[in-house]
Amino acid sequence: MWFYAHYVLAPIQKSFAVAHRVPRGNLSDLYPRWLGARELLRNGKDPYSPEMTREIQVGYYGRSLNQDYLYDPRDQAGFAYPAYVVFLLAPTILLPFAVVQTGVYWLFIAVMTGTVILWFKALQWRPQQLTLLTAIVFGLGCFPAIQALALLQLTILVAGFLALAFVLTIRRKFVIAGLVLALSTIKPQITIPSVVWLGLWAVSDWRERKGLLLGFLGGMAVLFASAQWVLPGWVTKFYHAVIAYQQYTLGMTSADVLFGPCLGRIVTSLLVIVAVVVSWRSRSKMESSPEFAFASCFILATTAAIVPTFAPYNQLLLFPGLLFLIQHRRSLSPKKRWQKILLSIAVFAICWQWIAAIVLSVIYCFVSKAFVERMWEAPFYASIPLPMILMCLLYVCAATTRRTRMAQATP
Repeated sequence: MWFYAHYVLAPIQKSFAVAHRVPRGNLSDLYPRWLGARELLRNGKDPYSPEMTREIQVGYYGRSLNQDYLYDPRDQAGFAYPAYVVFLLAPTILLPFAVVQTGVYWLFIAVMTGTVILWFKALQWRPQQLTLLTAIVFGLGCFPAIQALALLQLTILVAGFLALAFVLTIRRKFVIAGLVLALSTIKPQITIPSVVWLGLWAVSDWRERKGLLLGFLGGMAVLFASAQWVLPGWVTKFYHAVIAYQQYTLGMTSADVLFGPCLGRIVTSLLVIVAVVVSWRSRSKMESSPEFAFASCFILATTAAIVPTFAPYNQLLLFPGLLFLIQHRRSLSPKKRWQKILLSIAVFAICWQWIAAIVLSVIYCFVSKAFVERMWEAPFYASIPLPMILMCLLYVCAATTRRTRMAQATP
């Protein structure tokens, strides 16, 4: 997959850009946030302003965009993050972006490796060293991870914060978990479902778990107040930036891509309802229980399915769900025909990206570059329904486990 992404996919995209005069600058998703943080903290400029957006485009794309040109990107690359993200980037604003880019790249590799380890701890799974190493290799060798690293997407950092928050919750360090959860809201569209789930879980046993919610609210209060101090009125500016972002990126979920806008909204609504039901049923479970782990993984998979910007890097949130299924693989032993079909489809969908990447890489190197240039998206076809497939598998796994326990408890 690394070979395909860097030596097949990247040259194809560069050739297309040259042929159609598509602008290509640093193309780093970190750059708009870094430049906005630098200009706000050093020069007091508003990172949400149109002037700042044009300045960002010059670095991100190599020039400002011309919407009258057919092949110019729709993404305006504006500063569409909460203003308090600048505090995370503050240590880098005195450095050239080339230095920041290299340093953050290796930092993110370390964060992704650590995140895999944290998810094992969150699931209370003590694997053998070979199992852990295999998980790290596949975690770094899937396309969502490679894309996130290539773009320096802050989703990597958010996934790490979420994993750490769940580990701290398992260890009953609720206040610190709440503070970490507050930091994860630098990408609120990714963290809101987990915040709602953990908030519901905390309220259901307020006496024991109130520290989680209090830590989160306290952390958010500090972040909001600090951002208001450096940029008065930032909440309104951020709101308008989000609305603009949804308009120029079309705001499509994986269900919208798969089923179309109308049916996609219905499917997305159904997924949200199922997630609410799962959360409600699991709200009273102990943090060390398999039911809590299942609900947490299910909410993260739901997030990947309903996040209003379909992008492969958001599927980093599916990793704990995959680990949960492997951990409880005995519950997935298919007995009925429909279960065998579902499991086969899921395994194929998960493995398809590597199968297609290998085949297309061989064809590109030894047979026909023109064929691969037409079929370069093939490794990503299965990624569209993958969050929904994983949700179905998680639900089947949990239901089978619950029925097995009930049968064992019956005399």
